[in-house]
Amino acid sequence: MAKQSQNVAANAAKLTNKLTMKREIKFRGKRCLGGIWIFGDLLHNVETGQVAVAKCKRENNFAEFDVIPETVGQFTGLHDKTGKEIYEGDLIELPFGEKVAHEVIFRRGRFSLKRGDVSHALCIYHNDSYIVGNIHDNPELLKGSEL
Repeated sequence: MAKQSQNVAANAAKLTNKLTMKREIKFRGKRCLGGIWIFGDLLHNVETGQVAVAKCKRENNFAEFDVIPETVGQFTGLHDKTGKEIYEGDLIELPFGEKVAHEVIFRRGRFSLKRGDVSHALCIYHNDSYIVGNIHDNPELLKGSEL
């Protein structure tokens, strides 16, 4: 019976390892006080509507920063050509065609690059593209994107 219990435990451990999420889930948001970008876990108070990003300082100790809700964006799990993390709301320049910015959005279950009415899967282009800004700090880069 002990051998059977060990086998069950070993199989459960293997299954747990297979189900463990392999990607990093984190967010960024622009701090209400000071306007600097904060990166970490997303906290949302459903009663007050307050949104915050928490940063872990040490084990069992974190700091919570109120952020402007409209600036919150999720990490895509992808990096640009220089190795910089790509977040929802970033502006990306593709390596071909006109040098224009495309907005990183989340639509239909995936992160995409959007310019006007056209969108492309981010996962296809991220390795050859550069982050040139974001929609909150550099909205002028989207000028003419409705074309």
